[in-house]
Amino acid sequence: DKTKETKRTETVGLDRGIINVIATSEGELVSGKPLRKNKRKYLYLKRKLQAKGTRSAKRFLKRISRKEKRFSLDFLHCLSKKLVKNENIKTYVLENLSRFKPKKYNKKSNKIISNWGFKQFENLLKYKAEQKGIEIKFVDPMYTSQICSCCQNQDKESRNKGMYRCGVCDLRIHSDINAAINIKNRFLKPQKLSSNLTLKQGAVNHPNVNNKKLMFASS
Repeated sequence: DKTKETKRTETVGLDRGIINVIATSEGELVSGKPLRKNKRKYLYLKRKLQAKGTRSAKRFLKRISRKEKRFSLDFLHCLSKKLVKNENIKTYVLENLSRFKPKKYNKKSNKIISNWGFKQFENLLKYKAEQKGIEIKFVDPMYTSQICSCCQNQDKESRNKGMYRCGVCDLRIHSDINAAINIKNRFLKPQKLSSNLTLKQGAVNHPNVNNKKLMFASS
């Protein structure tokens, strides 16, 4: 008997962020709250130990730094492992963040963002996807958060924190999921972008999203 091979057909866009570690073009969200809580906790401890400056404080500082990194690695490992378990996925599409420059916030937020692990997650996903025969592709990140995933109108005012509301077609959708759909569409139907471009291509079909949560095991 011939072994029946699973035919992978689906392409899924992944938007990476701070509030949500990832949002998918299928309407799934993974909250970044555990990572933010962990980083805030250790950032506070590090500051206290650095202020002491003693030998014992420096030794403890090294230990908690390793502990913080292990927590983040385990979290991202579990997430990437869960993503590649889907046997229908042929391609995951991500933004090319090689030139990514985060916005400047307060000192505490900047410290968390700079050590967030976007590249680490990318490397883990690429490694695991390769073992499963899943492709990892990249697209230009420009304006993915500003473009309506339904009618393609571009307007930076349409995004208000966690929600995206299009002023043209009145699409209402989670802003990160809207960006993930745009990432997917940009791979499937590449377009040349410019700084003042309003995309006029006809609407691209996208799934009926319902902002469901992506659950994953801790091992």
